[in-house]
Amino acid sequence: MLFRSQAMKANPVKLYTFSGCSAACKDAKALLDKRGIPYTEISVDTPDKREELKRVSGDTNVPVLVVGAVVKQGYEASMYHAALDEGGYPKSSQLLPGQQARQEDKPAPPPAAAKAPPETPKGPYLPR
Repeated sequence: MLFRSQAMKANPVKLYTFSGCSAACKDAKALLDKRGIPYTEISVDTPDKREELKRVSGDTNVPVLVVGAVVKQGYEASMYHAALDEGGYPKSSQLLPGQQARQEDKPAPPPAAAKAPPETPKGPYLPR
């Protein structure tokens, strides 16, 4: 078995979901969270994300679990555990209680604009 950080590099985990997804998406996320698997959740609410899902899985049904090159459609706990085991992930969580494994698939924030220098005070009531 690989250490979790090695498994993350060799077989990153993605979970494709949809905002209106049934209990299957919630169950899939709960399994990954309980097992302490770091994963990226990708919501297919936009046309480009649906196209990405179609390229990955051949369909647009969710949830879809991707562990490295392994793609699992739908949700079945034993199928998810088998894919994660094959990917080298530990069988039980190594996170402390309250830690979150999930990583949201959000665009990178825009680069911070350079701050303008503070304006010099003007007027008759300036401190001396």
